[in-house]
Amino acid sequence: MLKLFDDDKSGRQILNQAGSRDDLKSELKAELLLIALWRDKLRSQGLDIEKLQAELAAAVRGNDGILRCEVQHAVDNPSNLNHKLNKLELRMIKKDVSISHLRCDLQECTKELTIVEGYYLQWKCWMR
Repeated sequence: MLKLFDDDKSGRQILNQAGSRDDLKSELKAELLLIALWRDKLRSQGLDIEKLQAELAAAVRGNDGILRCEVQHAVDNPSNLNHKLNKLELRMIKKDVSISHLRCDLQECTKELTIVEGYYLQWKCWMR
């Protein structure tokens, strides 16, 4: 009979070495799985970051457009107000002219009334 091992001790060592190799292989496989999971997680986070960057860029573009409109409105607003102010000033000038004409007419009417009143008083005295 062929003796494979000189003693039981060396046989146990070989079995232990073979078992530790299997353990190492298992550990390596587990670590490779973890590495693969971490890579997937990093890729996923990278995609999430890219998505967030795209959303942020879209929001910034949207806000930029809104701000441009608001700035343009703010720039146009004083111009519009100046135009309205000029219109109001013209209306005030026209009203002042109208008031001046009315005062002149009132003065003329007052003069005419005074003249008529004088004629009336003269007529009244004459009629007595």
